[in-house]
Amino acid sequence: MDKEKVKQYLRLDYDDSLIDNFILISESYLKDAIDNFDKKIKNEQFEAKAEMVQLVLIQELYDNRNQAKKDSTDFSYVIRSMISQLQYWSE
Repeated sequence: MDKEKVKQYLRLDYDDSLIDNFILISESYLKDAIDNFDKKIKNEQFEAKAEMVQLVLIQELYDNRNQAKKDSTDFSYVIRSMISQLQYWSE
């Protein structure tokens, strides 16, 4: 994922060193959550949806970077639903 695209999505006009780390974490998260990710990502529609999920994951990580774990919550229904769709993707 392109760092400039992430900065635009997060509406950042400065360079935050955490962004690179969040990009790596979100890529790893999706690869671990979705079987055959490397094969499925070659599909244009799958790639577009995966990119949107990745951006939302990055925003979640970025927005909650300073919060304590005691009140942590699950990802929203939309994120969980999109990850499930990507997991069960078939061509």
